[in-house]
Amino acid sequence: MISSDRAARLLFHDRPAALERIAQAAIGERRLVVTLEALDDPGLDLPPPIEADFVGRVADGSVLHVEMQGYRDTGFLSRLLRYHLALVAREPDRRVRSVAIWLVRPPASQRVDRIEIGDVTVRVSVMVLPDVPATRLLSDPELACLAPAADPEGRTSEELCALVAKVLRTHGATWAQRHMAAVAAALHGRYPQMVQAMKTEGLEPIVIVEDLVLYGMDQGYERGIREGVERGIREGRAAMARSMIIDALAERGIDLDEAQRSRIDSETDPDRLREWLRELVAGRALEL
Repeated sequence: MISSDRAARLLFHDRPAALERIAQAAIGERRLVVTLEALDDPGLDLPPPIEADFVGRVADGSVLHVEMQGYRDTGFLSRLLRYHLALVAREPDRRVRSVAIWLVRPPASQRVDRIEIGDVTVRVSVMVLPDVPATRLLSDPELACLAPAADPEGRTSEELCALVAKVLRTHGATWAQRHMAAVAAALHGRYPQMVQAMKTEGLEPIVIVEDLVLYGMDQGYERGIREGVERGIREGRAAMARSMIIDALAERGIDLDEAQRSRIDSETDPDRLREWLRELVAGRALEL
């Protein structure tokens, strides 16, 4: 479960224009203008505080609520509805519009433009990025960072990531944009290609160790269905952790000999892998 939530919040607050563009595309309104604004009213007796990816005010006075989802979550629709209703309660005189941006293809049951729970129905604008042509996102510097999750239109992962990195460099991408590109690429198995493309373009690559280890849980999902959820999660996490350790060492220019590489590849203890990752994050050498 890679943290697309954190990446989305960073991106949308760092680049409000990116939020405008993606919301315009999802809702279908070119004139949508968003002004970032915190909506807090401690005088209301509401459920616990929500942590939406983005809440802002649109030029027409309505409230725009955006959630970006990058992993399977059976509670996503109910959470989206709850957030929407909380915003309606806070701003009863304003129209609240909710948008769901999927970085991965959701199950058919979650790919809906209406959420109905009991007698409550909420309309949602939905965009599934893997169904969006990458060219469409690459043509907009604000949205190019999302292109690694889009339809590559026949391009290889290397070709797609190279185009993304080129746009990021040409338009002076911020850290948040590069981070989102790395997250979007990782969700589609393109993380190594994205890192290499950034290096080629002279950009500092984003190493998202914590995110990718969590993503390993999702990598183990399919196997978990067949062989047992717990085993699949455990194996998926270990495989991703080993891969990240090797990648992080390579980025530091540390060449592993055959024995060291074999030591890492054969390690299955999640506690030991976690310890190695902590050492790398702290900048310390590994004792293999």
